[in-house]
Amino acid sequence: MFVNYLVTNNLVSKKDLIYAVATVSESQPSLLRILIDEKIISEDQAISIIDKQLKSNLSISEILITEKIITAEKLNIAIDKMNSSGKTLIDVLLEKNLLSHQVLVDAVDKYKIEDAKKEEEPKKVNENVSISEAALESLKELGISDETMIADLEQSSDNKRTEETNTREDNVFAQELLKSLDEKQFNKLLKIDTIIKEAVQNEGDVNTYLNTLYKDFHIIKGAACLAEVNEIENLLDKWESVLENLFDKTEKDIRSWFSNKTEVVVQTVDILKKIKENLKGKQATNDGLEDNYSKVLTLLAA
Repeated sequence: MFVNYLVTNNLVSKKDLIYAVATVSESQPSLLRILIDEKIISEDQAISIIDKQLKSNLSISEILITEKIITAEKLNIAIDKMNSSGKTLIDVLLEKNLLSHQVLVDAVDKYKIEDAKKEEEPKKVNENVSISEAALESLKELGISDETMIADLEQSSDNKRTEETNTREDNVFAQELLKSLDEKQFNKLLKIDTIIKEAVQNEGDVNTYLNTLYKDFHIIKGAACLAEVNEIENLLDKWESVLENLFDKTEKDIRSWFSNKTEVVVQTVDILKKIKENLKGKQATNDGLEDNYSKVLTLLAA
């Protein structure tokens, strides 16, 4: 696929790509915000939808359809507006000077030529690591609107290998995820947690620190999305929904939420550490994590 082509040919670094994905997401209004602005749903309905999402494994889109809140046609219109409202991945790469226009043009031409050559070759067993449907949906919602790129991802998803020969650590994006989950990052999250606890105890300003927590979780989630580590992506997606909801609350309500969940950030960091170790050890990422993982999801849903 074109994204991997850019990375494997050293046209864009893995770190810059993850940064660009996070920037794309931040540039877009959320699906619920689009629906509220279009007066398709109310803010109360949005809060109810977030609550249902936290208590289930369903996406917001699935809840909107299964609960018959809106029609599929209106949902598609809203998603199109959401994607068109923000920046594309290519836009960010060019805007942030992470990729020059000429390099991009040359890369597209070379990619098309190489892709055409592959089509002419005899069909072989697909040896590409397939992308999960959840990751594919996330990339679409992140604003990657290049039709060729999306088609490549969907084709990769359809052509799963019958026998897996590569581990997730072989994935270049998984390697970058491991780098982002270092002790410096963990210590930063724990420091934010300490500051929030002090603010709660002293009735101080908590909202200021929510933005920092949100941004850190969001960047890690972006890396997890590209690496297809669904355990991290899903966990931090729940966190994002909770924090987005808290942004609209009063300081008193925010302090109340954290005072009832004093160890939830620490527990989240502990889960991230264990998943990191499991990835490094090439073990299943949910091995031995079920209890802690479930506890944190329950806390976030409460």
